[in-house]
Amino acid sequence: MLSIKTTEASAILKVRLDILRKGMTLDDCHFSGDNDPESIHFAALDNDRIIGCCTLTVNPQSVIKDSYYQLRGMAVLEDYQGSGIGRKLLYGAEYKLIELDRKVLWFNARTSAVGFYQKYGYQVLGNEFEIEGVGPHYKMFKEIS
Repeated sequence: MLSIKTTEASAILKVRLDILRKGMTLDDCHFSGDNDPESIHFAALDNDRIIGCCTLTVNPQSVIKDSYYQLRGMAVLEDYQGSGIGRKLLYGAEYKLIELDRKVLWFNARTSAVGFYQKYGYQVLGNEFEIEGVGPHYKMFKEIS
């Protein structure tokens, strides 16, 4: 049975490694802000197996009005991609922002994932840029209501 739950950062590192940091180490999967008390980590579970994840970290952007939280580490194991789990994780993060009375979610999206986020109302801000060791990205955001 599929569920989305909050968890600790340590619980989702393996999914980050498998999808976002292939060929690296678990230490490379820790993000700044993971241990911040305001950070919120989500896990998508198939029964008790973590098959997807994302994290909300506090990181306001001056170029995005009312921004406060950044979405980071969105990942779904390859066998589960295309089955709606990414959408459920994204909606889980958005609902949490609504609970916290936060109005904007922003993130750096891999270029290959921009179309996925655009389907859910996210907008590109600026030009493509490179994150060293990770690849090309676009800054994206959405006003949550």
